[in-house]
Amino acid sequence: MSPHALEALEFERIRDLLTARAASEPGKERARALAPLSDPAAARLLSRATAEIRALRIESRGWPSLAFPDLRAELRRARVEGELLEAPELRGIARLLEVAAEVGAVFAAEGARGRHPLAAERAARLFADREFAARLERTLDPSGEVRDEASRELRALRRRLRSGRQELAARLERLSRGVGAPGEETLVTLRGGRYVLSVALSEKRRWPGIVHDRSASGRSVFLEPLEVVEQNNEIAEIEADERREVRRILLELTAWVREHAAALEETLQVLGELDEWNARATLARDLEASVPLLDESAAALRIVRGRHPLLFLAHGARVVPLELTMEGDRRGLIISGPNMGGKTVVLKAVGLIVLMALCGLHVPAAEGTIIPCVDAIFIDMGDEQSLASDLSTYGARLRRMRAMLAGAGARSLLLLDELGSGTDPEEGAALGEALLEEVGGRGAFCLVSTHHGAFKTFAAGSSRFRNAAMDYDPATLS
Repeated sequence: MSPHALEALEFERIRDLLTARAASEPGKERARALAPLSDPAAARLLSRATAEIRALRIESRGWPSLAFPDLRAELRRARVEGELLEAPELRGIARLLEVAAEVGAVFAAEGARGRHPLAAERAARLFADREFAARLERTLDPSGEVRDEASRELRALRRRLRSGRQELAARLERLSRGVGAPGEETLVTLRGGRYVLSVALSEKRRWPGIVHDRSASGRSVFLEPLEVVEQNNEIAEIEADERREVRRILLELTAWVREHAAALEETLQVLGELDEWNARATLARDLEASVPLLDESAAALRIVRGRHPLLFLAHGARVVPLELTMEGDRRGLIISGPNMGGKTVVLKAVGLIVLMALCGLHVPAAEGTIIPCVDAIFIDMGDEQSLASDLSTYGARLRRMRAMLAGAGARSLLLLDELGSGTDPEEGAALGEALLEEVGGRGAFCLVSTHHGAFKTFAAGSSRFRNAAMDYDPATLS
């Protein structure tokens, strides 16, 4: 499909709607790559997968959240011998395993695998080690810190550390009593990982020790009394032992991730795919969409109670549904009607519905909708004057008409808005009729909006085109 056609139909907004409904970055990445497929079988597979997820969400008592972290970079790093995953990254691994287990539980229900084979096949590839996930939960707290209970050694070191810090802080508190000038406060605090006293500058000489820093006001210094240096050293040694033990634990956990990296990467990939399928199902629900029949022979285009997807999301039931059939030898439709009567909306709605079907999405239309597997969409929509190419409005239209004549065939869809406008009415009508006669003879699907009476007369006398008209309710203006 040409970028111009996708842009004119605002297909990017469909991508955005799908992306917004994905819960994970891998899922969003897949949604952002949404594009029409040249293989009808691939589009039907995605449509069936969407239908399975929609059914599963209704059947299952609690459809799991597919919000999981994007750990692709972390898993690549974990494959390198000696690399270490930090605690928050390992918490991400725990979340990945948790989501995989929750999705697997959905298919544990009796009969779920038989009724939903596509989703079940994906779920069967998930790696969910509940034992390791539970170990990560025991080892790492929600903030991503290693728990005291991660090992006996760590628990003992932290007990010694807490005791030593409390003892040293209490000793410094005793030393500081009665010291300090009026209006100055002597406090026990930390500087450079060592316990120190905040001493008034005027009192510094009374304290033999090491000055670590000065306050912002310059009125006090942070001093480590000599008599607690050894105690601070002991605490520093315990802290170093604690860091080594934490690193040993994290290296051990990382080694498990390294051993199972391939399975975890596949799990992440499968969950990303399921997340995108789930986003498709959510969009289908929001659009009250149905599964279209993809016609590989491209013999018919039939839309039953179709709605423009963007208008439907904005206005709901206020959108008047569309009934449209183009089949057999008559694959052209000339649409006339009043200004602001919805002619352009029909063209855009048909174009988007066709694109959505070719992407494997469910479409905002009722059952019985048939979408031809077209391989090209040509559009001439509105005022698309190109100053960059030094083209007038009609010059730009002529260029697009030339592209249609060069490329349109029996598997093409042409959407022409206000054909023949922008120049002398008689000349515009003559050029437009010549274009329609040629592409109609090739069997292309043509949807044309116009105010020109000449085109209505042309359709009335053609075996390939029919006339259609928009009407409106004068009471409600709908």
